[in-house]
Amino acid sequence: MLETVEEYFDIFNEFFEENGQDIHAEVLSDDTGIRVDVTQPYVDDSGQETGEMITRNGVYSWTTAEEAYAYLWEQGQVDLEGNVLFSADDIETKEN
Repeated sequence: MLETVEEYFDIFNEFFEENGQDIHAEVLSDDTGIRVDVTQPYVDDSGQETGEMITRNGVYSWTTAEEAYAYLWEQGQVDLEGNVLFSADDIETKEN
């Protein structure tokens, strides 16, 4: 189940890379649970990137891999066999 959760976020990483966005989601797992940290450019109050990167810890967090998987299943993003139900090509941008 954890592998499917990692695959899910890897699809977003692929999308960001293909679109020239310097954003990366990382799935971390330890004895306290599972969390997703996102690293992205820092944007100041004027809306400009400063050249610095920031990491937002725990953008998503769950107690277990089963809980993370259940969340994705409830959102219609995975099936019961462990397949992610979309690809980077399916992600729509705000411009679309």
